[in-house]
Amino acid sequence: MPSYYTGKIINGYEIIECLTSGDYATSYKVKKGGKLLFLKEYNDPAENAPNFKAFVQQQDRINERLCSRKLRCLERLLDTFITNYRYHQVKEFLDCVDLSVYLKKDLDLDNRLWICRLWLGILREISEANVIHHDLKPQQVLMVKDAGVKLGHRMIFADFDWAVIDGNMVKSVSTPGYASPEHMAGVVPTVASDLYQSGVVLYVILTDRLPFYNTGEIFEPDEFNRVMCERMQNAEFIPPHIVQPIVPKWASDIICTMLAWDIAARISVEDAIKSWDRKSISALPSRPAATVATSEGSTIPVTPATPTSKASTPAVTKVPSWIRLRHDSGANMSFSADETPVTRQLFHGPFKQVITSTGYPIAAYFPSDDKTPFFTIRKDSNCWKTKGSDHRNNCLLNGTKLDTGIWTIIKQGDILEIYSTKESKVVGKFTFEVPV
Repeated sequence: MPSYYTGKIINGYEIIECLTSGDYATSYKVKKGGKLLFLKEYNDPAENAPNFKAFVQQQDRINERLCSRKLRCLERLLDTFITNYRYHQVKEFLDCVDLSVYLKKDLDLDNRLWICRLWLGILREISEANVIHHDLKPQQVLMVKDAGVKLGHRMIFADFDWAVIDGNMVKSVSTPGYASPEHMAGVVPTVASDLYQSGVVLYVILTDRLPFYNTGEIFEPDEFNRVMCERMQNAEFIPPHIVQPIVPKWASDIICTMLAWDIAARISVEDAIKSWDRKSISALPSRPAATVATSEGSTIPVTPATPTSKASTPAVTKVPSWIRLRHDSGANMSFSADETPVTRQLFHGPFKQVITSTGYPIAAYFPSDDKTPFFTIRKDSNCWKTKGSDHRNNCLLNGTKLDTGIWTIIKQGDILEIYSTKESKVVGKFTFEVPV
């Protein structure tokens, strides 16, 4: 529940509207001297909390350090005050959306790669200030309208509320799916931790999914950390260029190195930038093995790992023969597994909702479960075959209904269409491309 109503004056700032309200903080659009500003009221910690003084002092140190660098890629703090037992910050009011919202735009690969490079550049700036953000994710980064820069938006890192500065941490925080191994071990995050979280974010930018955690997964309270640690330590994720074949392998390699469980095996921020700019990771020096220390003083044994196919979505095994499924929206996906049920979840397309030439989203009238197959393809000796699934919509191969029980050989240029019985029309069309 917001503390302040519209029109109330707080320390000279007039409340225009409440923007967000949560257990931790509430934000407002305010006005002072005819200028719109952003006011953040912190509910946690309140002035009577034991760590309130440490939190305020930490905030002052962080903002002083960041503001001294005078960077346009960081939020500008204009004022702070304490009233009603709460700590308040005043910042610029920006015409922006957070990165998670911005990524829903129809962005092509070049723009996605550009956003990744922007992210790495800002990460270098804050790491050189000896500040660790501690909770990096797309929701903590703002895309601010600016006609003078590429994409018409500049990137700003925000919400350094629980940042670590000069090794000092007030409170440990993490977000499921974005946490580093150090977060899991309960130790103070370092630059390497921010780099790991950045690897997760870059993975999301290029694939529209998290590497280790599927949104909506349900775990018992005492199971989540154990499962995440196992997946992270064993590198149980599909490399970005396999999830989205349009992603260049050099970018995928850099991200995979950022996601090493072993701190010593991770690429450095500077090396990540150099590799990104030269579009290669091959010249990087090998890094020794190490361990992650826990808060109890023990260590977690680690083994440098490479991505495996132990993931919740179908993996692609590297074999000499492959097939590409090209959608009429321009999206495509390559397969080389022996047998793959083609689902809506698997075929997301490159960075946009897959819309057919008729204007219908793929599988618009299929069951809402993204794992329901449309059809299945498999490699059989020296040919590829397909068969339909037993759902209520039909699959047509070159205009003829595809049998659900018999494997049919498919050839270069064959057309497979999804026919909606509800709409009595084709709602999706694919072309098979087989290498000669």
